[in-house]
Amino acid sequence: MTISASSIVLLRCPVCGHLTPRGISLFDFGGGRTFRLDCTCGTTLLVMGRRGSSFWIQYRCNLCDSIHTLTKSLKEIWSQEPLILTCKETEMVVGCLAPRGLVEVLTWT
Repeated sequence: MTISASSIVLLRCPVCGHLTPRGISLFDFGGGRTFRLDCTCGTTLLVMGRRGSSFWIQYRCNLCDSIHTLTKSLKEIWSQEPLILTCKETEMVVGCLAPRGLVEVLTWT
């Protein structure tokens, strides 16, 4: 399995509806730092951090307006396959974390 050092996080804001893509790198987590994705309206959409060889992700759902949390391995986060973020109540897709080239072919309505 190939591990990519950079990806794109893509989430829609539950407050203003803006679709927010942002580049993210494995190196963003050096020194115990966390990654935070904010919408242009100021709403925090996602916070992500590293704990050992795992990553925790907290993201704000645009469907139920809750904060969903998951833990994934380094390989799951940085693989060539997209990590689909879903609403835990409806199981519908609300965003993704995927390699840069793959995000270009994904469409969100």
